[in-house]
Amino acid sequence: MRTATNWLLCETALASDGGVVVIEDAGTANVSGTYVHAEIAPAPEAVHRALWVHTMNVHECDVVGRRVYVRVLSGSDAGGLGVLAFDGHLNIASGILAIGERRNPDRQLLVGPPGVIRVSVFVAHDIDAVYFDDSGVSYPASGPSEITLLLHGVSWHTRAVNSTRWSRISWRRGRRGVPPGPPPFVT
Repeated sequence: MRTATNWLLCETALASDGGVVVIEDAGTANVSGTYVHAEIAPAPEAVHRALWVHTMNVHECDVVGRRVYVRVLSGSDAGGLGVLAFDGHLNIASGILAIGERRNPDRQLLVGPPGVIRVSVFVAHDIDAVYFDDSGVSYPASGPSEITLLLHGVSWHTRAVNSTRWSRISWRRGRRGVPPGPPPFVT
């Protein structure tokens, strides 16, 4: 799918962990991240290792009956994507960009060449208020319900893979005569 001069690489709905959606290099463990909030200036680092994007929390997702919507675009057109919350550089040394935290079964992996890339994060509030029941009592959502990640340029991250579902499918194909089961060696 193409929007203006941008290519849609991935779209997913995630349950936010602690009110954040993680955008990071999947090949690094235990990296510190930069908190991304539309009303807070990000850390002054020249290159960031992970982005923790502020969103509505998981309890609000449960109450409204939906998750945080995330889409990843490649291109250069920033028009109409939401409120700019971050514009800077992200180090993806392994060449695998992860959208969602490590324990999230809906985590998405985008594959591309390793290196430092320019990214912009846009947020939007599709959910203005959280209603508890039919009483009409509500409160504003604690954070955005939509995130758009724009990877500047058109050559980076060519394929989206859901890390959990992909590994399940790959080992179920198996060999003839061998029942499906876990892979013989897991790293």
